[in-house]
Amino acid sequence: MNKNKYTRKIVVRSYGVVCVVRTNSGNAIRPIRRVLRTYLPGCEFLNTDTDAEHEFWYSWNKNSRDSLYKNNETIALRANHDHLLGSLGSAVRIAVAEYAVGRVFIHAGVVGWKGRAIIIPARSFKGKSTLTAELVRRGALYYSDEYAVLDEKARVHPFPKLLSLRGIKNDFEQVDRTVEALGGKAGKRPIPVGMVLITEYRKGAKWNPRVLNPGEGALELLNNAVPIRRDPQFALPILGNAAKDALAFRSKRGEAKDVAPLIIDMLERSQY
Repeated sequence: MNKNKYTRKIVVRSYGVVCVVRTNSGNAIRPIRRVLRTYLPGCEFLNTDTDAEHEFWYSWNKNSRDSLYKNNETIALRANHDHLLGSLGSAVRIAVAEYAVGRVFIHAGVVGWKGRAIIIPARSFKGKSTLTAELVRRGALYYSDEYAVLDEKARVHPFPKLLSLRGIKNDFEQVDRTVEALGGKAGKRPIPVGMVLITEYRKGAKWNPRVLNPGEGALELLNNAVPIRRDPQFALPILGNAAKDALAFRSKRGEAKDVAPLIIDMLERSQY
C-alpha cells in the first residue's frame, strides 16, 4: 500500500474515540462522511489536523475494486463501493465500541419501558433486531438494535442507529428502517436497567421463560460486552451494577409478533 496516495482524510469523534479515514480520492469524501453519520449516531467531525488513535485507509478505485485497511492490514475487499463503505462503517463502529471513554458497549437490542431499559444481549443472527422492532411497534421506546451503551452509573444511553431488519428482502440481507417507519419513538434520556432478556429465535420454539439470578444476568451481559478483554477493571463493576436490581429471564422464542405481547404482559405482572 502506497500511503503517499492517500492525501485526503476525514477525522471523526464518537464517545471520546477519534478515528481518521484516509482516502486516495475526493470522490470518496462525501460517501464516507455519510456512512460515518449512519453508523455513528451523533458523531462529530473534527479538523483534519486532529490526532487520531485509529487510522483507516480507504482505496477508492475507478473499477470499483475498493480496498480497506487498518494499521497496514487489509480488513476488507469488495466488488463495489456500497459494500466496502458498509465494511468501513462497521470497522469504525467496532473501534468506537471497544475504546469508548466512560462507556461500556454490549452487543444487544435495547428498548425502554416505563422508565427502565430492557436489554436483549445477543450477537448477529439471533433475532434481536426483529424482537426489538416488535417491542417498539407495541409502544416501547427505541434505544438501539446493536448496542446497549452503559455509563459508569450503569444507566443505558440511546444509540439510535437505523434498525437493520432481516426478512424483508430475504433471511440474510438487512434493510434499514427508521423507528418512525415502525410507528414508534426513540428514547432520549439515560435510564436504569430493568430487565435482561436472554432469548433467540428458533422456529416453532415455545416461550417458557426461566428466571435468572443477578449473577447469571451479569454473566450474560459480560459475554456480550465489547471492551471486556481490553479493560475488565472498568467494565466488570458496571455490568454487575446493571444486573443487580434487574429482572433476568431466559427462553427460546418463536415469532417475535407472538412473543412480544407475552414479554409485555410479563413485565406488567411483575414488580418491574
